[in-house]
Order: sequence, then C-alpha cells, then structure tokens
Amino acid sequence: MKTLFAILFISLLSFTSSFAQTKAFIDKNTKEFFLTANIRQDHKFFGYEKPDIKAKKMITFSVFTTDVEGNPYKCPLGAYYETSGLPEGDKIMFVSMVGTFVKLNYINAKNETTSIYIKRKFIEFM
Repeated sequence: MKTLFAILFISLLSFTSSFAQTKAFIDKNTKEFFLTANIRQDHKFFGYEKPDIKAKKMITFSVFTTDVEGNPYKCPLGAYYETSGLPEGDKIMFVSMVGTFVKLNYINAKNETTSIYIKRKFIEFM
C-alpha cells in the first residue's frame, strides 16, 4: 500500500509540475517587481490598465517568442521575456493589492509613472 501511495504521489507531482508556470517576484524590502525567465517553465501574463482582464493590455511578459517579438498585442509599455529586458533605467514597483490583482507602477527612466495591474496568481512576495 505504501508503494502504491508513493507511486501515485510521484505521478501527481510530476503531472502538476509539468504545468508549472514561472512566477514574478516582488522584493518585500525594496518593493521592486522582477521576473527571470526559466526555459523549463512557461509564463505568459499581462499588466492591464485597470484591475480587469478585459481592460487594455499595457505590458506583456511571456516566454514565447510569438508573444514578445514585434509586440503583437500592441502593449504601450512593450513585451518582454523578463524584466532584465526592460529599457535601461525603467523599473516596476509594487503599490498595493486590489482584489485579485497587484497594482504596480511602471517607472521609466524619465521618472514618468504608469499604473498597471497583474493578476496576483502570477506573483510571489519574497
């Protein structure tokens, strides 16, 4: 019985890990948002103009070239594989929680700020 349980547990773990998605992180001390792409895990999510997935897409983060190259979703803030691809001097900072979304400020090198909202399920705090 223990062997059967172990086999089922390992199978379930393997099955769920195949659907794992890379998450972005927010540093609890600095409040900075960052994402590092992982070739072994997919990710695709958007930052929206409002806390609503039907709102205008402002920024794309994806591991897929078809989602990033040429900015096919026409996001005003661009499309990136990870935050290291943001223009030099740009950063994304945590502001607050808004329902099931995280409110962030995209701050460009000129210190101009644009608020974006990303679903909470794509972010972890560390």
